[in-house]
Amino acid sequence: ENEKNLNIFYDIEYKGLDLSGNRYELKSKKATIEKEEKERVYMESVEGTFYFKDNSTLSVQSKKGIYNNNTLDMIFEEDVRANYENSKLFAEKAEYFNTKGFLIISKNVRLEDTRGNMFADKLIFDIKDKQLKIQSDKNKLINTNVKLKWKKALEY
Repeated sequence: ENEKNLNIFYDIEYKGLDLSGNRYELKSKKATIEKEEKERVYMESVEGTFYFKDNSTLSVQSKKGIYNNNTLDMIFEEDVRANYENSKLFAEKAEYFNTKGFLIISKNVRLEDTRGNMFADKLIFDIKDKQLKIQSDKNKLINTNVKLKWKKALEY
């Protein structure tokens, strides 16, 4: 690695709007930009916060990350932790595709929620439609433990 071709920054912060009009902030303790590839910012100790139009907030933290300051796409890697409303999510990789409007969480995905816990290979959050798709590789089962509230059925 040639240090002369790198720009290193400390305690950086990016703020902006994604293509859906949601605000975001992205912070990093250390960032490296290669002079030949200025649109890719390699980050360490990353914190991302997404402020959605419905007033909900998604926060994501990871040890490493890559931010494309051209497309606004973001990759969070290693010890990824996310919070959304009452849910906590843990994984090894999270990819935010601004151009497509969705977030893919993959590699050892664990979701903890007041309604229960779930393990999966991949979660896909459609940010525009507020939908969650759960995928399992090679037809494996999705391991989930969900608490359901049952109401007594009405009698006729």
